[in-house]
Amino acid sequence: MGDYAWEQGQVRGLVKDSVDEFQEKKYTGKIGRLKKIEREVVRNADCVIVPSKYLAAIVKGWGVSSEKIKVIYNAVKFQAVDPVKKPSDERWIVSVGRLVPWKGMQGLIEIMPEILEKHPNTRLKIIGDGPEMENLKSKIKDLHMETVVQLHGNLSRTETLAHIHAADLFVLNSGYEGLSHVILEALGFNVPVLASASGGNDEIIISGKTGELFQYSDKGVILKQIIHFLGSGITNNPWSQLDRGEFFKRFEPSTMIEETKKTLESV
Repeated sequence: MGDYAWEQGQVRGLVKDSVDEFQEKKYTGKIGRLKKIEREVVRNADCVIVPSKYLAAIVKGWGVSSEKIKVIYNAVKFQAVDPVKKPSDERWIVSVGRLVPWKGMQGLIEIMPEILEKHPNTRLKIIGDGPEMENLKSKIKDLHMETVVQLHGNLSRTETLAHIHAADLFVLNSGYEGLSHVILEALGFNVPVLASASGGNDEIIISGKTGELFQYSDKGVILKQIIHFLGSGITNNPWSQLDRGEFFKRFEPSTMIEETKKTLESV
């Protein structure tokens, strides 16, 4: 699902590099040992299943031949929920993710004052919990955004989907994604999506059709794209040139199960 050694290094404050930079650098101590162990495990495997082409490239870089790597997209079970009620005069930006540094939530908070200059009725809803919670609370307070930015913490899946469904725009400013389920869930509700061009995001975001991409934490570009979307009156993704059935078929449970069954039988 990802680079465990890198994730542990990020959470413990021992690694500042991006996941791509991490692949090329040598580390000592605990992170170095974790990095060595995970690579030895996959190199000795008969088959390695990954949920995106991006992670396939990462694993190949660990010394695994392409023939041993199989990309099988994780399934998303779409759930029909009603959107949560919101004030009629508000525009909502929603982001969902664990509150860790690479999810980029602080960057979204920092551009809210400039967004409010153009669209004063905009609100940012962040769903998720994690070690960055207190830092984000402090940033909101420093910017006097207490009435504009809401940290919901962890919500049930139904509550999370209801907030995504109510969003005018879904934004994911993540520095690392294997394959984002929340992007797919937002697309399932026809919510416009802006996402970082990180990990497997470019495998599901098609410019002009399912959303737009930006470079991770490029706050100037993110700000420009958000202001454009909020000002354009777009309420749905332009699906007219995309076969929704064919697009989502890749992420159906039956597809994942059949592909996994074939792979295990071949091993």
